[in-house]
Amino acid sequence: MNIGCVTFGGLGQRLVDQIARRHDVSVFDVSGANPKSLSLAALVARSDVVMVCSKTAQESLHDVVFEHDEFAAGLTPGKIVVDLTSGDPESTRTLSDALKSRGVQLVDAPVHAEIWADLGAHAAIFCGGDADAVAKVQPLLNCITSRVVATGSCGNGHATYLVVQAIAICNRVVTCECASLGAKQGLSVRDMDTVLNNSSGQSSASERLLPGFHSAQSTADVPLNNVVQDLQIFSRAAASFGAPVLIGNLARSIIEMASNDLAPGATLDDIALFYESTGKMKFADA
Repeated sequence: MNIGCVTFGGLGQRLVDQIARRHDVSVFDVSGANPKSLSLAALVARSDVVMVCSKTAQESLHDVVFEHDEFAAGLTPGKIVVDLTSGDPESTRTLSDALKSRGVQLVDAPVHAEIWADLGAHAAIFCGGDADAVAKVQPLLNCITSRVVATGSCGNGHATYLVVQAIAICNRVVTCECASLGAKQGLSVRDMDTVLNNSSGQSSASERLLPGFHSAQSTADVPLNNVVQDLQIFSRAAASFGAPVLIGNLARSIIEMASNDLAPGATLDDIALFYESTGKMKFADA
């Protein structure tokens, strides 16, 4: 099986590196930084599986497939396209139908991780697509992480990703807010860590954030602007289906404010800095 990866840098390059440890991989690097990069036409023509690894904020997978003539021309029957990044579930389903008419299968397999530096330990992949296509690409996905979950038909991978991302962000935001209140009331972060993480207030966010507040340990390195983009897709998807995501929309607004307030290049971990600045306090001092 010939494997091709279309990468836009960032997370995409990390994903390619993971897969290339076990498989021969051809690469088309949009940034031009990879000296071994093939042309897009050559990559798609020679590949049985084409993995799209991290699109730009302005470009959807539909754009990649149908607005790059050399990509579309090479998608002959029997090929599989794998989308490893987040996206809109309905757009994914529409694209899947269009590709099926050409004999090409689409698997949406977004990689969710708050720590890009160690994908094997922290990432999860949610796969949507025909069962046979998912089975064929699963060994490639297992190169990234062992946490690969089949979620049903095409589009469900992106839908699952949005649900997980929104829950993770809501947990992070409420943990920062409650820790801010505790710090203002004179509670130590260590005591809040002990109490909350041994009570009904425990969450995956509190388990990671509270120890990080008093030890200065990193809990996430994903760029904050990527999270903003994900939450904006989440809000649009919810609105299109009439889902009442009141808290989710509020969390998105807070993350957008933080992104505007923080320096360029801020990571998800820097949400804590936003709360420290807003509250005029330091978690490490509590």
